[in-house]
Amino acid sequence: MQSITAFFPRPASLRRRGWIFFFCAALAGLLGPTQRLAAQVSLTMPSPIEIPAGPLGSWGLSGVVSYAGFATPDQYGAEKNGGDLTNGFAILQKTTGQWQFFVMAGGYAYPALGAGRLTTTQYTQFFGLVPEAYAEYVFNPHWSIEAGKLPTLIGQESTWSYLNYNIQRGLVWNDMENLVSRAAQLNMTYGKWTVNLQYGDGFYAGYHFGAPSAAIAYAINAKNTFTFVALIPNKNTPPNGTFFDANAQLYDFMYTYTGKNWSWTPYVIFMNSPASTARGYTSAANGMGYVLLGGYRFNPEWILGMRAEYATTNGSLASTSANMNILGYGPGAKAATFTLTPTWQDKDLFARGEFSLVHAMDYAPGAVFGKGGTGANEFRGAAEIGVTF
Repeated sequence: MQSITAFFPRPASLRRRGWIFFFCAALAGLLGPTQRLAAQVSLTMPSPIEIPAGPLGSWGLSGVVSYAGFATPDQYGAEKNGGDLTNGFAILQKTTGQWQFFVMAGGYAYPALGAGRLTTTQYTQFFGLVPEAYAEYVFNPHWSIEAGKLPTLIGQESTWSYLNYNIQRGLVWNDMENLVSRAAQLNMTYGKWTVNLQYGDGFYAGYHFGAPSAAIAYAINAKNTFTFVALIPNKNTPPNGTFFDANAQLYDFMYTYTGKNWSWTPYVIFMNSPASTARGYTSAANGMGYVLLGGYRFNPEWILGMRAEYATTNGSLASTSANMNILGYGPGAKAATFTLTPTWQDKDLFARGEFSLVHAMDYAPGAVFGKGGTGANEFRGAAEIGVTF
Protein backbone atom coordinates (compact mmCIF):
# COMPACT_ATOMS: atom_id res chain seq x y z
CA MET A 1 0.00 0.00 0.00
CA GLN A 2 1.34 3.41 -0.92
CA SER A 3 1.61 6.10 1.74
CA ILE A 4 -1.22 8.64 1.92
CA THR A 5 1.01 11.43 0.62
CA ALA A 6 1.69 9.37 -2.50
CA PHE A 7 -1.92 9.88 -3.58
CA PHE A 8 -1.38 13.61 -4.14
CA PRO A 9 1.02 14.03 -7.11
CA ARG A 10 1.26 17.54 -8.51
CA PRO A 11 2.26 17.28 -12.18
CA ALA A 12 1.64 20.41 -14.22
CA SER A 13 -1.14 18.74 -16.23
CA LEU A 14 -3.19 18.37 -13.02
CA ARG A 15 -2.88 21.88 -11.61
CA ARG A 16 -5.86 23.47 -13.31
CA ARG A 17 -8.08 20.45 -12.66
CA GLY A 18 -6.83 20.37 -9.08
CA TRP A 19 -7.88 23.98 -8.47
CA ILE A 20 -11.34 23.24 -9.85
CA PHE A 21 -11.61 20.14 -7.66
CA PHE A 22 -10.55 21.86 -4.46
CA PHE A 23 -12.86 24.80 -5.18
CA CYS A 24 -15.68 22.23 -5.28
CA ALA A 25 -14.39 20.80 -2.01
CA ALA A 26 -14.57 24.23 -0.39
CA LEU A 27 -18.10 24.70 -1.70
CA ALA A 28 -19.08 21.26 -0.34
CA GLY A 29 -17.65 22.27 3.02
CA LEU A 30 -20.27 24.98 3.23
CA LEU A 31 -22.91 22.31 3.06
CA GLY A 32 -21.45 20.65 5.79
CA PRO A 33 -19.64 11.38 8.27
CA THR A 34 -20.39 9.91 5.49
CA GLN A 35 -23.01 7.73 4.00
CA ARG A 36 -21.26 5.75 1.29
CA LEU A 37 -23.43 5.71 -1.79
CA ALA A 38 -25.16 2.34 -1.52
CA ALA A 39 -25.61 -0.18 -4.28
CA GLN A 40 -28.94 -1.93 -4.67
CA VAL A 41 -28.98 -4.89 -2.28
CA SER A 42 -31.21 -7.96 -2.59
CA LEU A 43 -29.71 -10.07 0.24
CA THR A 44 -30.41 -9.47 3.92
CA MET A 45 -27.06 -9.64 5.67
CA PRO A 46 -26.89 -10.87 9.28
CA SER A 47 -25.50 -8.69 12.05
CA PRO A 48 -21.71 -9.04 12.31
CA ILE A 49 -20.25 -11.30 14.99
CA GLU A 50 -19.09 -8.97 17.76
CA ILE A 51 -15.42 -9.26 18.76
CA PRO A 52 -14.45 -7.37 21.95
CA ALA A 53 -11.06 -5.70 21.41
CA GLY A 54 -10.53 -4.12 24.82
CA PRO A 55 -9.31 -0.52 24.57
CA LEU A 56 -9.60 -0.79 20.75
CA GLY A 57 -13.38 -1.01 21.00
CA SER A 58 -15.78 -3.56 19.53
CA TRP A 59 -15.07 -5.07 16.10
CA GLY A 60 -17.46 -6.89 13.80
CA LEU A 61 -16.80 -10.01 11.70
CA SER A 62 -19.06 -11.07 8.84
CA GLY A 63 -18.75 -12.78 5.50
CA VAL A 64 -20.29 -14.45 2.48
CA VAL A 65 -19.43 -17.51 0.39
CA SER A 66 -21.16 -18.26 -2.92
CA TYR A 67 -20.68 -20.34 -6.05
CA ALA A 68 -22.24 -19.68 -9.46
CA GLY A 69 -22.59 -21.68 -12.65
CA PHE A 70 -23.01 -20.20 -16.15
CA ALA A 71 -24.30 -21.55 -19.45
CA THR A 72 -24.11 -19.84 -22.85
CA PRO A 73 -25.68 -21.85 -25.72
CA ASP A 74 -23.49 -20.37 -28.47
CA GLN A 75 -20.10 -19.56 -27.00
CA TYR A 76 -17.44 -17.25 -28.41
CA GLY A 77 -13.85 -16.24 -27.68
CA ALA A 78 -13.07 -16.41 -23.97
CA GLU A 79 -16.65 -17.43 -23.16
CA LYS A 80 -17.14 -20.81 -21.53
CA ASN A 81 -19.71 -22.82 -19.62
CA GLY A 82 -18.99 -23.87 -16.05
CA GLY A 83 -18.84 -22.32 -12.61
CA ASP A 84 -16.63 -20.74 -10.01
CA LEU A 85 -16.54 -18.98 -6.67
CA THR A 86 -18.23 -15.56 -6.95
CA ASN A 87 -17.84 -14.39 -3.35
CA GLY A 88 -15.46 -15.79 -0.75
CA PHE A 89 -15.16 -12.92 1.71
CA ALA A 90 -14.41 -12.40 5.36
CA ILE A 91 -15.08 -8.81 6.46
CA LEU A 92 -13.63 -7.25 9.60
CA GLN A 93 -14.78 -3.76 10.53
CA LYS A 94 -15.12 -1.23 13.29
CA THR A 95 -18.06 1.16 12.97
CA THR A 96 -18.01 2.97 16.32
CA GLY A 97 -15.75 5.60 17.85
CA GLN A 98 -13.65 8.20 16.09
CA TRP A 99 -11.21 5.69 14.60
CA GLN A 100 -12.94 3.15 12.34
CA PHE A 101 -11.85 0.69 9.66
CA PHE A 102 -13.07 -1.77 7.05
CA VAL A 103 -11.14 -4.76 5.65
CA MET A 104 -12.54 -7.18 3.06
CA ALA A 105 -10.38 -10.23 2.31
CA GLY A 106 -10.82 -13.28 0.10
CA GLY A 107 -11.38 -14.47 -3.45
CA TYR A 108 -14.02 -13.19 -5.86
CA ALA A 109 -15.35 -13.06 -9.40
CA TYR A 110 -17.39 -10.41 -11.16
CA PRO A 111 -18.58 -11.82 -14.51
CA ALA A 112 -20.28 -9.26 -16.75
CA LEU A 113 -22.77 -9.39 -19.60
CA GLY A 114 -21.39 -9.56 -23.12
CA ALA A 115 -17.83 -10.35 -22.02
CA GLY A 116 -15.77 -13.48 -21.71
CA ARG A 117 -15.74 -15.02 -18.24
CA LEU A 118 -12.50 -15.46 -16.31
CA THR A 119 -11.75 -17.75 -13.36
CA THR A 120 -11.94 -16.62 -9.72
CA THR A 121 -8.13 -16.74 -9.56
CA GLN A 122 -7.83 -14.41 -12.56
CA TYR A 123 -10.39 -11.93 -11.21
CA THR A 124 -8.73 -11.94 -7.79
CA GLN A 125 -5.40 -10.98 -9.33
CA PHE A 126 -6.78 -7.58 -10.38
CA PHE A 127 -7.29 -6.15 -6.88
CA GLY A 128 -5.57 -8.81 -4.78
CA LEU A 129 -6.80 -10.86 -1.83
CA VAL A 130 -7.72 -7.64 0.00
CA PRO A 131 -9.73 -5.78 -2.65
CA GLU A 132 -11.11 -3.15 -0.24
CA ALA A 133 -9.50 -1.86 2.96
CA TYR A 134 -9.49 1.58 4.51
CA ALA A 135 -9.13 3.45 7.78
CA GLU A 136 -11.52 6.26 8.71
CA TYR A 137 -11.39 9.07 11.23
CA VAL A 138 -14.77 10.52 12.22
CA PHE A 139 -14.43 14.10 13.43
CA ASN A 140 -18.12 14.51 14.30
CA PRO A 141 -21.53 13.47 12.91
CA HIS A 142 -20.95 15.70 9.85
CA TRP A 143 -17.32 15.13 8.85
CA SER A 144 -14.98 12.18 8.34
CA ILE A 145 -11.91 11.30 6.29
CA GLU A 146 -10.71 7.91 5.08
CA ALA A 147 -7.87 6.43 3.05
CA GLY A 148 -7.01 3.07 1.53
CA LYS A 149 -8.48 0.89 -1.21
CA LEU A 150 -11.92 2.43 -1.64
CA PRO A 151 -14.92 1.42 -3.75
CA THR A 152 -15.81 3.73 -6.62
CA LEU A 153 -18.39 6.48 -6.20
CA ILE A 154 -19.60 5.86 -9.77
CA GLY A 155 -22.72 3.89 -10.66
CA GLN A 156 -25.43 1.94 -8.88
CA GLU A 157 -23.86 -1.54 -9.11
CA SER A 158 -21.29 -2.84 -6.67
CA THR A 159 -18.33 -4.89 -7.86
CA TRP A 160 -19.36 -7.79 -5.60
CA SER A 161 -22.39 -9.87 -6.62
CA TYR A 162 -23.85 -10.32 -3.11
CA LEU A 163 -24.48 -6.55 -2.99
CA ASN A 164 -26.49 -6.51 -6.22
CA TYR A 165 -29.82 -7.66 -7.58
CA ASN A 166 -28.04 -9.64 -10.30
CA ILE A 167 -25.38 -12.35 -10.37
CA GLN A 168 -23.59 -10.74 -13.33
CA ARG A 169 -22.59 -7.10 -13.63
CA GLY A 170 -24.01 -5.04 -16.46
CA LEU A 171 -22.50 -4.10 -19.81
CA VAL A 172 -22.30 -0.41 -18.87
CA TRP A 173 -20.68 -1.27 -15.53
CA ASN A 174 -18.07 -3.40 -17.30
CA ASP A 175 -17.19 -0.97 -20.10
CA MET A 176 -17.74 2.53 -18.72
CA GLU A 177 -17.02 2.53 -14.97
CA ASN A 178 -14.12 2.21 -12.57
CA LEU A 179 -14.29 -0.23 -9.65
CA VAL A 180 -11.72 0.40 -6.92
CA SER A 181 -9.29 3.28 -6.27
CA ARG A 182 -6.32 3.63 -3.97
CA ALA A 183 -7.41 6.96 -2.58
CA ALA A 184 -8.10 9.40 0.22
CA GLN A 185 -11.67 10.62 0.69
CA LEU A 186 -13.35 13.45 2.59
CA ASN A 187 -16.99 12.87 3.59
CA MET A 188 -19.56 15.45 4.67
CA THR A 189 -23.21 15.17 5.64
CA TYR A 190 -25.50 18.04 6.48
CA GLY A 191 -29.26 17.65 6.52
CA LYS A 192 -30.41 16.24 3.20
CA TRP A 193 -27.00 16.74 1.54
CA THR A 194 -24.18 14.17 1.41
CA VAL A 195 -20.87 15.00 -0.27
CA ASN A 196 -17.91 12.67 -0.91
CA LEU A 197 -14.65 14.05 -2.32
CA GLN A 198 -12.06 11.49 -3.40
CA TYR A 199 -8.53 11.79 -4.77
CA GLY A 200 -6.82 8.62 -5.90
CA ASP A 201 -5.70 6.62 -8.91
CA GLY A 202 -9.05 6.43 -10.73
CA PHE A 203 -9.11 3.16 -12.67
CA TYR A 204 -6.53 1.56 -10.34
CA ALA A 205 -3.83 3.03 -12.56
CA GLY A 206 -1.17 3.75 -9.92
CA TYR A 207 -0.60 6.82 -7.77
CA HIS A 208 1.48 8.54 -10.47
CA PHE A 209 -1.79 9.26 -12.32
CA GLY A 210 -4.06 11.23 -10.02
CA ALA A 211 -7.84 11.33 -10.46
CA PRO A 212 -10.20 13.54 -8.44
CA SER A 213 -13.75 12.31 -7.98
CA ALA A 214 -16.76 13.91 -6.31
CA ALA A 215 -20.28 12.76 -5.42
CA ILE A 216 -23.07 15.08 -4.33
CA ALA A 217 -26.34 13.51 -3.15
CA TYR A 218 -29.61 15.18 -2.15
CA ALA A 219 -32.24 13.13 -0.30
CA ILE A 220 -35.66 14.57 -1.08
CA ASN A 221 -37.16 12.28 1.55
CA ALA A 222 -36.67 8.79 2.96
CA LYS A 223 -37.64 7.21 -0.37
CA ASN A 224 -36.10 9.45 -3.06
CA THR A 225 -32.48 10.55 -3.61
CA PHE A 226 -30.70 12.25 -6.52
CA THR A 227 -26.93 11.95 -6.93
CA PHE A 228 -24.34 13.39 -9.31
CA VAL A 229 -20.83 11.90 -9.53
CA ALA A 230 -17.81 12.95 -11.61
CA LEU A 231 -14.38 11.36 -12.10
CA ILE A 232 -11.64 13.23 -14.01
CA PRO A 233 -8.38 11.29 -14.48
CA ASN A 234 -5.17 12.53 -16.05
CA LYS A 235 -5.69 12.29 -19.83
CA ASN A 236 -2.35 10.47 -20.16
CA THR A 237 -3.29 7.64 -17.77
CA PRO A 238 -2.20 4.35 -19.39
CA PRO A 239 -4.33 1.22 -19.86
CA ASN A 240 -4.07 -1.40 -17.13
CA GLY A 241 -5.41 -4.84 -16.26
CA THR A 242 -8.67 -3.46 -14.86
CA PHE A 243 -9.58 -1.04 -17.67
CA PHE A 244 -8.25 -0.07 -21.10
CA ASP A 245 -9.46 3.54 -21.46
CA ALA A 246 -8.22 4.44 -17.97
CA ASN A 247 -7.95 8.14 -18.91
CA ALA A 248 -11.73 8.34 -19.29
CA GLN A 249 -13.72 11.11 -17.65
CA LEU A 250 -17.01 9.90 -16.15
CA TYR A 251 -20.15 11.94 -15.40
CA ASP A 252 -22.94 10.03 -13.69
CA PHE A 253 -26.52 11.06 -12.86
CA MET A 254 -28.31 8.68 -10.48
CA TYR A 255 -31.74 8.38 -8.88
CA THR A 256 -32.73 6.04 -6.05
CA TYR A 257 -36.26 5.12 -5.02
CA THR A 258 -36.89 2.73 -2.14
CA GLY A 259 -40.52 1.80 -1.48
CA LYS A 260 -42.30 -0.91 0.47
CA ASN A 261 -41.98 -3.50 -2.31
CA TRP A 262 -40.41 -1.75 -5.30
CA SER A 263 -36.89 -0.34 -5.46
CA TRP A 264 -35.56 1.57 -8.50
CA THR A 265 -31.99 2.75 -9.08
CA PRO A 266 -31.69 4.11 -12.64
CA TYR A 267 -28.70 6.10 -13.83
CA VAL A 268 -27.22 7.75 -16.92
CA ILE A 269 -23.46 7.87 -17.42
CA PHE A 270 -21.34 9.79 -19.93
CA MET A 271 -17.81 8.55 -20.62
CA ASN A 272 -15.15 10.53 -22.50
CA SER A 273 -11.63 9.25 -23.23
CA PRO A 274 -9.79 12.35 -24.49
CA ALA A 275 -7.17 12.40 -27.22
CA SER A 276 -3.66 11.90 -25.83
CA THR A 277 -0.39 12.11 -27.73
CA ALA A 278 1.37 10.21 -24.95
CA ARG A 279 -1.06 7.30 -25.29
CA GLY A 280 -1.38 7.44 -29.08
CA TYR A 281 -5.06 8.34 -28.93
CA THR A 282 -5.63 10.49 -32.00
CA SER A 283 -9.32 11.11 -31.31
CA ALA A 284 -11.61 11.45 -28.32
CA ALA A 285 -13.76 8.40 -27.66
CA ASN A 286 -17.03 8.74 -25.83
CA GLY A 287 -20.06 6.73 -24.90
CA MET A 288 -23.41 7.01 -23.15
CA GLY A 289 -24.91 4.39 -20.89
CA TYR A 290 -28.56 4.28 -19.82
CA VAL A 291 -29.31 1.79 -17.04
CA LEU A 292 -32.56 0.90 -15.29
CA LEU A 293 -32.10 -1.30 -12.22
CA GLY A 294 -35.04 -2.47 -10.17
CA GLY A 295 -36.22 -5.00 -7.65
CA TYR A 296 -39.60 -6.19 -6.38
CA ARG A 297 -39.80 -7.90 -2.99
CA PHE A 298 -42.71 -10.34 -2.83
CA ASN A 299 -42.07 -11.34 0.78
CA PRO A 300 -39.09 -11.75 3.14
CA GLU A 301 -37.86 -14.80 1.18
CA TRP A 302 -38.31 -13.77 -2.46
CA ILE A 303 -37.22 -10.79 -4.55
CA LEU A 304 -37.11 -10.34 -8.33
CA GLY A 305 -34.22 -8.25 -9.63
CA MET A 306 -34.15 -6.77 -13.12
CA ARG A 307 -31.86 -4.67 -15.27
CA ALA A 308 -32.25 -3.04 -18.70
CA GLU A 309 -29.41 -1.18 -20.45
CA TYR A 310 -28.66 0.72 -23.64
CA ALA A 311 -25.13 1.83 -24.52
CA THR A 312 -23.89 3.91 -27.46
CA THR A 313 -20.38 4.89 -28.56
CA ASN A 314 -18.97 7.30 -31.14
CA GLY A 315 -16.78 6.50 -34.14
CA SER A 316 -17.14 4.05 -37.01
CA LEU A 317 -15.44 0.91 -38.25
CA ALA A 318 -12.96 3.16 -40.05
CA SER A 319 -11.82 4.73 -36.75
CA THR A 320 -8.22 3.85 -35.90
CA SER A 321 -7.62 5.53 -32.53
CA ALA A 322 -6.84 2.80 -29.97
CA ASN A 323 -9.33 4.14 -27.40
CA MET A 324 -12.40 3.96 -29.67
CA ASN A 325 -13.45 0.34 -29.03
CA ILE A 326 -15.28 1.03 -25.76
CA LEU A 327 -17.73 -1.89 -25.76
CA GLY A 328 -15.32 -4.35 -27.36
CA TYR A 329 -17.59 -4.80 -30.39
CA GLY A 330 -15.79 -2.31 -32.64
CA PRO A 331 -15.74 1.52 -32.81
CA GLY A 332 -19.21 3.06 -32.91
CA ALA A 333 -20.95 -0.07 -31.64
CA LYS A 334 -24.19 0.01 -29.67
CA ALA A 335 -25.77 -2.61 -27.42
CA ALA A 336 -28.85 -3.31 -25.34
CA THR A 337 -29.22 -5.81 -22.50
CA PHE A 338 -31.96 -7.27 -20.33
CA THR A 339 -31.56 -9.36 -17.16
CA LEU A 340 -33.99 -11.06 -14.77
CA THR A 341 -32.78 -12.51 -11.45
CA PRO A 342 -35.14 -14.15 -8.94
CA THR A 343 -33.54 -14.52 -5.49
CA TRP A 344 -34.58 -16.73 -2.57
CA GLN A 345 -33.16 -16.34 0.93
CA ASP A 346 -33.92 -18.20 4.15
CA LYS A 347 -31.91 -16.76 7.04
CA ASP A 348 -28.25 -17.29 6.08
CA LEU A 349 -28.85 -19.40 2.97
CA PHE A 350 -29.61 -17.94 -0.45
CA ALA A 351 -30.02 -19.08 -4.05
CA ARG A 352 -30.81 -17.27 -7.27
CA GLY A 353 -31.18 -17.92 -10.96
CA GLU A 354 -30.61 -15.57 -13.86
CA PHE A 355 -31.55 -15.13 -17.49
CA SER A 356 -29.82 -12.46 -19.60
CA LEU A 357 -29.78 -11.24 -23.18
CA VAL A 358 -27.29 -8.95 -24.93
CA HIS A 359 -28.08 -7.52 -28.37
CA ALA A 360 -25.26 -5.76 -30.25
CA MET A 361 -25.73 -3.23 -33.06
CA ASP A 362 -23.38 -1.53 -35.55
CA TYR A 363 -20.67 -3.99 -34.54
CA ALA A 364 -17.51 -5.14 -36.31
CA PRO A 365 -17.81 -8.61 -37.87
CA GLY A 366 -15.94 -11.15 -35.79
CA ALA A 367 -16.08 -9.02 -32.63
CA VAL A 368 -19.38 -10.14 -31.13
CA PHE A 369 -21.01 -13.51 -30.34
CA GLY A 370 -21.20 -17.06 -31.63
CA LYS A 371 -18.52 -19.39 -32.98
CA GLY A 372 -17.30 -16.90 -35.57
CA GLY A 373 -17.98 -13.78 -33.54
CA THR A 374 -20.68 -12.70 -36.00
CA GLY A 375 -23.87 -13.23 -33.96
CA ALA A 376 -25.71 -10.14 -32.74
CA ASN A 377 -27.26 -11.83 -29.69
CA GLU A 378 -25.96 -13.59 -26.61
CA PHE A 379 -28.24 -15.55 -24.28
CA ARG A 380 -26.82 -16.62 -20.93
CA GLY A 381 -28.21 -18.51 -17.97
CA ALA A 382 -26.73 -18.52 -14.47
CA ALA A 383 -27.44 -19.91 -11.01
CA GLU A 384 -25.83 -19.05 -7.68
CA ILE A 385 -25.98 -20.56 -4.22
CA GLY A 386 -24.40 -19.21 -1.07
CA VAL A 387 -24.34 -18.58 2.65
CA THR A 388 -23.84 -15.43 4.69
CA PHE A 389 -22.53 -15.14 8.25
